[in-house]
Amino acid sequence: MANERIRVFILERHPAIRAGLRALLESSPEIVVVGEAGDSAGILAHIMATQPDIVLLDPDLPDDGGLPLLRELSAALPAASLLVHTDDGASAKMQAAFAAGVQGYLLKGQSSQKLVQTIRLLYASRVDLTANQDLPD
Repeated sequence: MANERIRVFILERHPAIRAGLRALLESSPEIVVVGEAGDSAGILAHIMATQPDIVLLDPDLPDDGGLPLLRELSAALPAASLLVHTDDGASAKMQAAFAAGVQGYLLKGQSSQKLVQTIRLLYASRVDLTANQDLPD
């Protein structure tokens, strides 16, 4: 697994932030951005085709697709980790995101190092869970 790169798909409504996230993540040698989008319209099939390990998602996408898309992604890509990246830390919104199947929630005000570290930790925990699921009872 040492040669594997963490495959990330970015869903972010602001083009400049999306470009910055891509540049930041691709500057880390163990991360590759496999796709990106600015809204949720018709995106599920595209995300599924890229088979990301992590979906980095802004829940406030235009077209009101954030939380419904989280539910769809959680069901369609059970091996992927869903990481919400938002500027809204409201408790009710966080609870709704976790209820929809999110594994991580990070505020946009956090440092870039924190974002990369969170992606690494989510990936490592999913790999560990997958390995444990293969063990006999």
